[in-house]
Amino acid sequence: MRRKAELSTSTNKPEQTRDRHGFRGVPPPPTFSLAALADDCLLTEFEVAAILRVSTNSLGGWRRQPDHPLRWIALPNGFVRYIASAIRTYLASGRSRKRKPQPEPPAQAAKPRAAPPKRRVHADVKPSRPRATADESLAPEPSS
Repeated sequence: MRRKAELSTSTNKPEQTRDRHGFRGVPPPPTFSLAALADDCLLTEFEVAAILRVSTNSLGGWRRQPDHPLRWIALPNGFVRYIASAIRTYLASGRSRKRKPQPEPPAQAAKPRAAPPKRRVHADVKPSRPRATADESLAPEPSS
């Protein structure tokens, strides 16, 4: 009978557990020059993410935006490719991203605020007319 140590070192099992979510970070810098590529060269999503220094998830989000300036093509097998000239055009456009407007800071933070008005206690409030008691509400009104 084999021991557990022998079973765990077998060569048919991978040593690391499989990452089921795929790569989610920013890839390392590219090992090629974008300027050296031909204009009609097709690049993978991973290569474009390396060039632009963004994550592959960002590229996927940009593809879901109908008006994003970075153009891509889908091959018949369903893979996404980017044309090198489209990447150069996108980088040359220098389009700044839209940011949410920042709220204006308060005019003078040092100015003390006035204290809120004090609330009246119900015992101090005098009703404008006397309230009817239970006996008066059941008694019939005298007729004239």
